[in-house]
Amino acid sequence: MTQPTCGILLAGGASRRLPPNKLMETVGGEPLFWRALRALADPCEEIVLTIGAPQPEPSLPLLGVTVRVVRDRATAGPLAAVADALENTRAPLVLVVAGDTPDIPPSLLRAMRDVLAEGDSDVVVLRDSGSLRPLPLALRAERCAPIARGLVNRGILRLGVLAEYGDLLVDARDETWWKRFDPSGAWQRDVDDPADLSRARADARGRG
Repeated sequence: MTQPTCGILLAGGASRRLPPNKLMETVGGEPLFWRALRALADPCEEIVLTIGAPQPEPSLPLLGVTVRVVRDRATAGPLAAVADALENTRAPLVLVVAGDTPDIPPSLLRAMRDVLAEGDSDVVVLRDSGSLRPLPLALRAERCAPIARGLVNRGILRLGVLAEYGDLLVDARDETWWKRFDPSGAWQRDVDDPADLSRARADARGRG
């Protein structure tokens, strides 16, 4: 039986290239972040949604899982958001996804969760063209929560450091593996600027 899994959706950030808040832009008739939220709801029993400190609490779709909102501390960065979210769950397994990745497949997230649950690793990440990508991320909460908090307290705020931390056992899966669940590499497509948003809307119309 799969261990309980919490999803962390990172939905804070400054949205400098697509103000005022790119995650509230509509794609396929709904807020952009809803799409990643639905993908997380598939393999997870609960979700922690991290939003920016000044943002109003967003409306949410019906998902069938519990969603709790945690506000980012100002300018703290994604690792601090993950550290805060890890302290707001008791689930042993955690999946972390960016709110601006509208096409991330639930099948890929399930596969990352299963690798974590069935192995000895503390972190599961994806490798693209030889480089480790910081997101999506699968974490063993008991091991990663104190390390994430310690790094943040030392002023280390880059999320990717968890995949490089010497005391954590990291399982990095390359293209041969992740293409079994995501042949087109949809997990890599994020929305950072108006051109990305136009592409995401066109893709949604094509599927609709």
